Order: sequence, then structure tokens, then C-alpha cells
Amino acid sequence: MLCENLIRNKWLAGAFPALLLHICVGTVYCWSLLESSISFYMKGADVSWAFSLTIFFLGISAAIMGPFVERVSYIGSILFSIGMLGSGWSCYNNSILGIYLFYGVIMGIGTGLIYTVPIKTLALWFKNRKGLYTGLAITGFGLAKFIGTPIMINLIDSVGISNMFIILGFSCLGIMLLSSWLLQKPKGGDGINHSEITNIFDLVKDLKDSLKLPGFILLWIIFYINITCGLSIISSEKEFFLLSQNKIIGVSLGVALSGTMNALGRLEAANFSDRLNGNRHYLWHIILLLSLVGIVISLMSNNLFWATVFIINIGYGAGFSIQPSLLSDLYGNEELSRNHGIILSAWAFAGLTGNQLTKYILDIGGNYRGVISVIGILYFISLIHLNV
Repeated sequence: MLCENLIRNKWLAGAFPALLLHICVGTVYCWSLLESSISFYMKGADVSWAFSLTIFFLGISAAIMGPFVERVSYIGSILFSIGMLGSGWSCYNNSILGIYLFYGVIMGIGTGLIYTVPIKTLALWFKNRKGLYTGLAITGFGLAKFIGTPIMINLIDSVGISNMFIILGFSCLGIMLLSSWLLQKPKGGDGINHSEITNIFDLVKDLKDSLKLPGFILLWIIFYINITCGLSIISSEKEFFLLSQNKIIGVSLGVALSGTMNALGRLEAANFSDRLNGNRHYLWHIILLLSLVGIVISLMSNNLFWATVFIINIGYGAGFSIQPSLLSDLYGNEELSRNHGIILSAWAFAGLTGNQLTKYILDIGGNYRGVISVIGILYFISLIHLNV
């Protein structure tokens, strides 16, 4: 009886394992720390597409599978760990195709399968705090950089990047399987439709139904632009901190703190949104305005790039955390899983355009100030459309 009561506790069966799962898979956002080390083994090959593929398959698998399939965190945990282990093997064997496959495709799918399960589970445990549960569920994605950065750097310096992937792969597998076992739904229904997709026609029908909802396409576009801009910064955080030349905030501390800002943006925006029940959409105005302020700060001086990275991370995280509760307000709980899944497809396509936007601007002779300027224009376009 005591064991059952513990397992059914909302913190032990909900918040704690949800955070652990997201902290593990959120380490994919440490890419800027890994890219140069991976490139060393790939003999000049373009490794940036590995991160693009990760985010693309993350978004696609979360959009298609996550909202409709129960208990996929076990499968996701195994796939994510295979991706880690395979990335280590690929670095050791100088295989760029291996990095694309393991870090990009397999790790991306594993992350996507895990992403939505804690959100759905915490929705049941924290019914009266819709914003708070989404913040708790995905704060781990931001915390992952804060926790993972020093661990990854120390492992790379001591055992090399190949062994770093191997050690983290096995470590994450144990943590994630335990967390998947602990993660339990409370007894009783929640009013959310959990029906599974049975064929491609169901998926197409769901897509059409969501796109007919008033304002849904606009919400998708704004979400897509916010992620694209965020990924443009996140994928090059290391370079932005180097350019800042801040003696107090170095590269490793900067990347770790940016993860903290990401996590704070997710948690605080979600928590604050509960006070705006019925008016959560105003948070998008705040997010976009805050991001534009961050852009203006960096255009004043390269030495302020660090502040822009922090601010963009806050808005990036906040955009994710308010989506489920906002969709619930606008379109109801009955099809929340369907609508949230389709919205997450914006994450997938932003994965293909985010860090590639930065790379393209640099390839045509631009610099990081040019990247900041383009991102600022995109934020401004989003803000205009939000007020139309």
C-alpha cells in the first residue's frame, strides 16, 4: 500500500520523472559545445546538418507519434541512448553519415517520442494549474544545458568526445528507463482525447480539422518564427560568447547560464499564464517584444551579445511552455493532444531553417551582427502579424 501510494504521488509519479526525462533529452541543445569537436573528426564535412536533422525529427515524431501513443517514453529512451552511443561510434570512425543518422535521425526521434508524454501526464496531475504543469514538464529542456555543459566539457577534456557520448549514452539510458517506470497517470479521466491514429487518413483529417480553427495557422507561423530565431542563436552560442569577450561570463559559464534562462522562461511564463486564464495570447506580445529588446541591445555593441543570448533563450523557452495551455483556452481540452501535436510540427521545420539560417548568412560573407539583424526583422514581422 505504501509503495502504491508513493508511486501515485504527483511529485514522484509526475513532476520528478518528467523533469529527469527532459533533462536527459534536452542535452541535444548543447550542440554549440559539441560542433567543433565533432567537426575535428569529420575532416571538414558539414556537421551542422546533424543538429538540423535532430530538431526536424524531434518535431515530426512529437507531432505525429507523441500526442497519440501512450507509454512511448520507453521506446524514446532506448532510441535516444542508441543515438548517443552511435554518435560516439561515428566520431571514433570519422563517419559523417553516422553522425547524421545517430545524432540527427535516431536521437531526434527518441527525443520527440519522449517530449509529449510528460506533458500529457502532468496535465492529469495538475488539472487546476494548466500553465504550471506545462512549465514543469519542459523546464528540464532548459536545465539540461545548465547541468550538461560542465559534464560534457569535463568528459571531452578527460576522455574525448567519442567516450563522452558512450558514457552519457549509458547513463541517460538508466536514468530514462527508471523515470519512464516512475511516470504514472493518476486514476480517473481527464477529458482529453487520447485516441490513436490508425492510418494516414486519420492524420490528414486531423490536420485539416486543426487548420480550419480560427487563428491556428497564424499561431503556427508565430511559433515557427520564434523557434527559427531561437535556434539561430542557440546553435551558435559558443561563438556569440566568444565575440562578447566578457571576462566574467566565459563560454562554458555562458552556455550553462543560457540554459538556466531557457528554463526560467519556460517555468515563469507558464506559471504567469495561469493568472491570464482566457488571455494567455498576450504572452506572445511580451515574448516578441522582449526578444526585439534583446536584438537592439546586441546591435549597440558586440560586447553585449551575451545579454542577447540570455534574452532570446528566455523568449524561446517561454514560447514552448505556453502553447498547450493556450491551445486549451482557444480550442478546448477535447482535442488538445491533436492540436498540440500539429503545432509542434513548426518545431520540425524550424529545425531545418534555424541554424542553417546562421550558416547561410556567414557563408555569403555576413557576420554575426548580420545574423542578429535578420532575426530582428523576423521578430518584427511576427509582432506585426500578431496585432493584425
